[in-house]
Amino acid sequence: VGVGSPESAVEAGSEALRYVSELDEAHPRKVPATIEAHGAFCEALVASGHHEQAVEAFEVFCDECPMAIHLHLKIKEKLRVAGFEREADKVFEAAAANDPVLGGLLAEYRQVQEQDRREAEEQVKTQRL
Repeated sequence: VGVGSPESAVEAGSEALRYVSELDEAHPRKVPATIEAHGAFCEALVASGHHEQAVEAFEVFCDECPMAIHLHLKIKEKLRVAGFEREADKVFEAAAANDPVLGGLLAEYRQVQEQDRREAEEQVKTQRL
């Protein structure tokens, strides 16, 4: 996030969310600014140790910005590293179930993960021979 301390980053992310919520729906930067603000806020919450609040913010982010799958996956991974994998998965799965585009992207992501897993297993088998 790059705003100094994690706490000041949380404050800056919260302020950014307030700002974008006040933008007119027709504003050309409304959608990208909303995505950026949600992503920054979630990342700042994880970095500052506010994990439960980060899971809640992640849920709002997934609901309001389903097209931001690249950031969803990044934040989901940060929550996993912080020990909140189950909670992040639950939020992500619910969002994917409610949005056909996100659901399709999630299905593709899972296929890639499965393919990567199989390739890694095959490589281990080959190395053992």
